[in-house]
Amino acid sequence: SFSPTESPVMAPELGNIGTNRIPVPVTEGQTTLIGALENSSPAPPLPNPLRLTQIIRQARNGSCARNNPRGRRIAYTPQDGYFGRDRCTYEICDSRGMCGNVELFVLVEPGETETPTESPSVTPTRSPNGDPTMHPSMFPTLAPSDSPTSGPTSEPALQPVINNYGKPRDRVRVEFNATTRLRVLETSKAAEGQGPLFIFNITEPARQGTCEITVRELRIDYTPRDFFDDRCSYLVCDQRNQCAQATLYIRVSLFEPSSQPSGSPTLPPVPTVSPKPSGETLSPTGEPTGQAPDPSIRPRYVKL
Repeated sequence: SFSPTESPVMAPELGNIGTNRIPVPVTEGQTTLIGALENSSPAPPLPNPLRLTQIIRQARNGSCARNNPRGRRIAYTPQDGYFGRDRCTYEICDSRGMCGNVELFVLVEPGETETPTESPSVTPTRSPNGDPTMHPSMFPTLAPSDSPTSGPTSEPALQPVINNYGKPRDRVRVEFNATTRLRVLETSKAAEGQGPLFIFNITEPARQGTCEITVRELRIDYTPRDFFDDRCSYLVCDQRNQCAQATLYIRVSLFEPSSQPSGSPTLPPVPTVSPKPSGETLSPTGEPTGQAPDPSIRPRYVKL
């Protein structure tokens, strides 16, 4: 007889809450409850409930916490006075002990400031006047001003300036058989008050190597596989999720970073001449040539 084989244990499908590009909006100064399991589903056979077990990586500009023992919601609280993007990582497990990590992306927005009205009066208002108002005036209330206005009341949203790193005819040189970390954001500039910029993702991978975004999303690590010119494209965003694409142009070389030519010729060392002893003259090489000539003796000229 054949013994039944054990069926493989399936892992649950886990999904992040929000993304870098479309984070979950939360209000500054308040604790927001967010469904931690909204984009995740358990593996069959069911029932196989999921739950949030622990916070793996805490938020940088706030705090994430489990809201109840069942682990179905996560509570995010931003730091006082902070506005902008934040995220944290937490663990989700099913009833069979299969676990995985999920990220929560949030965007802290300012709350609506309501201007309080004056305290209500208990005194009734005056009785309405039945007399009609005066006939309208035929003259405008204010004469037009000759000076120009101060400009539109609402300024258009400023856009970041996103530029390529390197050019097709002036590529960035990297060393073969090594991984080079490139500061690709140096050629781009965030709009005023909307920085810093960050690299969202790689939109077009390299063909002759690999382009990988670093952990802090500020640089790209390039590793070549051959000596061909290469390139990759990436998406750069600011804190309002205003994004644009840029391209990194690469040339693979065999140079060593420490042995690159400086651009100026190396001069030979200048010979050192020791001090002249009294009564001796020195040759350019520093060797004594004999007694110094007597200035009182005039040279004689011999006719040949």
